[in-house]
Parts: sequence; C-alpha cells; structure tokens
Amino acid sequence: MKTLKIIINIGLVLLLGGLFNACKQEVADSLNLNADVHVLAFKVANVNGVIDNETGTITVLVPAGTDLSAVAPVIDLPANAVIKPASGVAQNFQYSTSSPVVYRVYNGNVFQTYRVTVKEIKAEITAFRIGNRTGIINQNDNSIVIYLPEGTDLTQLSPMVEYTDGAEISPAQGNYVDFSSPVTYTLSYMGETFSYTATAIIGEEPKQPLIIFNGENIAPQWADLGTAVENQSNNPKTDGINASPLCVSIVRNAVNGEGWHGGATLGTKIK
Repeated sequence: MKTLKIIINIGLVLLLGGLFNACKQEVADSLNLNADVHVLAFKVANVNGVIDNETGTITVLVPAGTDLSAVAPVIDLPANAVIKPASGVAQNFQYSTSSPVVYRVYNGNVFQTYRVTVKEIKAEITAFRIGNRTGIINQNDNSIVIYLPEGTDLTQLSPMVEYTDGAEISPAQGNYVDFSSPVTYTLSYMGETFSYTATAIIGEEPKQPLIIFNGENIAPQWADLGTAVENQSNNPKTDGINASPLCVSIVRNAVNGEGWHGGATLGTKIK
C-alpha cells in the first residue's frame, strides 16, 4: 500500500511538471521579442529627419521661419508597429533643442524610445575681430559694431570672422573691405541666407554707467548692458563701501561675453 502511494505521488509530480513546462512553452511561444521597432522615416514638411537607431535620436532641420510650436511629423513604421504620439499629430518643438520630444514605437512585446529635435536652419557670426579690437555682436538684430583706434584707415580692413561651420560667407575671409560705410556680411547655409550689418566706428567703446537694483528705490538700468541674474544673496563683506546686506550678479553682454561681468553690491553705482 505504501509503495502504491509513492508511485501515485511520483506520477502526480511528473504530470504537474509536464503541465507546467507546457504552459511555460506556450507563453514563450506567444511572446514576440523580435518585432521591428525602428522608425523608417520621420518627415516634417517633406524634410527628412536624420535617424540614429543606436542612440535613439532623430534630428530634423527645417527652413528658417518655420513655426515650431505646432509641428505635425509624418512617420513611417514597420508592419504592425504603432508610435506614440501618433504620426500626423501636432507637437510643440520650440524647446526641443534642449528638451527633445519623446516618441515611443511599440511592436509585439518590445518597444524603442526616440528623442526628437526639430530646429530651424540657422547660421551665425560668432566672433568679429579687427586687429586687437573685438566687435560687439547683437544676434537679435544681426548687427555688429566695432570701435577702432584713431587714425585707422576704414577703407582697407580685413576682419577675422568666426561663423557657423559649413556656411559660406561674403565678403570672404582675408579680403580687404571698405568700412567707411556699414558693410553687409551674408552667410549661405543649407539653402538659406543670413545677413549681418557690420559698422566700424573710430574711437573708444563708450562705457555705460550701471545702476544696480537695490530692491527699494534704485531702478535697474539694463539697456544695452546684458542681463541680470534674478537672485540675491548675502553680501560677504558689509563694511566699508559695501554696506548693503545683499548682492546681485550681472552679465554686461550676454551675447558674446565681452565687457563687465561678475558680482556687484546692490545699491552701488559702477562706471
């Protein structure tokens, strides 16, 4: 009798084990881990994006002036794959250069994430020098102003210009240019053109007075001086001329970093 019980128990164990293995095999057979989750094409207004499946990134360069706040990409996918957000649904790509828009492709039991950047084609002049003088570049209105020493012949100047890699510039580097009147520099890049107006002025660059905001009765004067860091901190030295309890940090020229920058005591005047 005891032997019969042992045989029955062994049989049950074998039966249950077989059923368990069969279930495992059935689940494994139902999983699709080899489905294609690669984006085949990503287009914005017929402009093809550059897809990097290794890094999971997509970059699309669109013509200057494109409204990036409501871009509806057209996306091609493998069979049976779906993507979220869906193809043709408008997304805000205004800040995608720093915060890419996330897309995810699903197919079978696998998925892949893509981070998408859509940005305008843009070429910029980033530095402009004549001799030891550096031009002041305003990227908002595409203007350049450079102050040159007394006696400089404005009709024969050869600026050193730094600009977006891959762009072509006119007047070309190394050419002598007549700056007795403003000169237009043109960058050609990926089928787009970008123009800057460069003006040479004889004399020293004016030093603007700077009033630091004290939070009470002195108003800030930031015009043409750059931007202020909107935070206040304790002044580490409050005796002598630095009697104010708080400090603020400012940057004179946020575009090219030229000029005064650093920390200043609130309520003081700097010339």
